[in-house]
This record gives sequence, C-alpha cells and structure tokens, in this order.
Amino acid sequence: MTARLADEAISFIDSACQDPFFLYFAFYTVHTPIQASKEHIAYYNQKLLETDYSGQVAMRQEHEGITKLIQDNTAYASMVAAMDEAIGRVQSKLVELISCLNNMPMVKIFLRS
Repeated sequence: MTARLADEAISFIDSACQDPFFLYFAFYTVHTPIQASKEHIAYYNQKLLETDYSGQVAMRQEHEGITKLIQDNTAYASMVAAMDEAIGRVQSKLVELISCLNNMPMVKIFLRS
C-alpha cells in the first residue's frame, strides 16, 4: 500500500503540473496492523542478528508513554523504510518538476507521518 500511495501521488503530480494543485499525502503505514515490507524485512532481520542484542530492552518514560531505547521490531523497521523510500520517490518527482512548480503562484509542501 505504501508504494501504491507514492505511485498515485506521482501520477497526480504529473497530471496536475500545469495548474496549481493540492496533494494531501499521508501514510498510515507506521500504525497497526504491523505488516512487514517484503522488500525490506530481510535486511532488518539480518541487522538484528548482527546487533549485540541480549533480548533485554531498556525503556524510558516519556510523558504518558514508554519508549524502547533499542528497537527490535524488524517488521516495523521495514515498514518505516518502505515509507521513507516512498516519500523519497515523491520528493524526487517534485524536484524533477521544480521548474513547473516555480511558475505556480504558491507552493506548500507538508510531509507528516
């Protein structure tokens, strides 16, 4: 789904380049359900094996939540990597079309995960 959202965003940018446009490009990738990216999971599984990880995860209280100080969820890491890759693809498309964007009266780009 992450790659598909990027594909659709790039297609929209290509078709809307001649006119001012608004693109709301938001991911829900980093939320549940945790579904590993097939393109990235092997890398993060191997990285975890190479990490000096004893199974004990240090935690830190942050406001109302608790943060793991060592991330060991390879499925989640693969999801974040896929999202990062998709954002990079859309950003590259915007850079490619910068001459088109410079002719528009106003351009606002917001990225948020």
